[in-house]
Amino acid sequence: MPLFRRRIRQRVPKPRRPWAVTAVALLLLVEGLGLIGAAVYDYPFDLIGEAQGFHEVSEFLLLFLPTAVYGLMGLVALLGCLDTLRMTPNSWTTGMLIQGINLFSALLQYFGTRPGYIYLIMAYSLFMVIYLHYSGLPGQYRFRPTVARSEGSDNA
Repeated sequence: MPLFRRRIRQRVPKPRRPWAVTAVALLLLVEGLGLIGAAVYDYPFDLIGEAQGFHEVSEFLLLFLPTAVYGLMGLVALLGCLDTLRMTPNSWTTGMLIQGINLFSALLQYFGTRPGYIYLIMAYSLFMVIYLHYSGLPGQYRFRPTVARSEGSDNA
């Protein structure tokens, strides 16, 4: 009997990615590209060469904040797509966080300037929230820990 037992770690084989998780990744990819497209569409290109500047901070925020928020959320959605494909434990939470921020910013714009594309963002985010709560989908992202056993044990 050896004095010290060496611990052997056996990794649990990673299961194949379910189709529902792949669908979430593709939906996040479409959403990220759409949000970046909305940011480019909403960018005030006509004010780039204007020399007089802005008179109030609220005028600046009203013009550039939606563009910045949608561009940033598009990048986060693209990163969330990659995170979902890797099936990390926090990717479901990241997807829900993206949808919550999108719905909140869309609601703020709905009561403000109300651009035409805001309804599409609201409908898509609502669909994503419902799909992310699809039965069994949150359980696919649970962490699967490695199993540790001793070399000399009889549990093998």
